[in-house]
Amino acid sequence: MIVLAEDGSELFHEVYSDKKFEKRFRIPKDDQHKLTFVVKNYKSMDLKQVFQINTSYVENIEVTRL
Repeated sequence: MIVLAEDGSELFHEVYSDKKFEKRFRIPKDDQHKLTFVVKNYKSMDLKQVFQINTSYVENIEVTRL
């Protein structure tokens, strides 16, 4: 699992051997807006999946009369 920033710099790199895989990431809201996740099989280098994630942050403010 590799996570790349919008500029191509590596934010995270870890090798897992689990057959069933689940990983959660928390990213500060003022950080990168476009991340690339690369999942590949190191035993069979031709198995590779790339996901590009675009994020945006929306802040809703509700004003009520007191």
